[in-house]
Amino acid sequence: MDIGLGVSYPAAGMGRLPQVLAEALADAGATLHYSASAVHLQRRGNRVTGVVVRTADGTEEVLPTDVVV
Repeated sequence: MDIGLGVSYPAAGMGRLPQVLAEALADAGATLHYSASAVHLQRRGNRVTGVVVRTADGTEEVLPTDVVV
């Protein structure tokens, strides 16, 4: 259904949008981390090399990465 200006409403409702995005990311090979908070980024020069996250149990871990979105 078109709701104006060329924008369509998802058939299953807006609440389905995060699920569809998460599924698409997982299908593309991305790893999603739930119940974790970013503490800081590790950098080497101008490049991000990792993300330090705090997990649900309070521990911190480093997630090495090439890309951060």
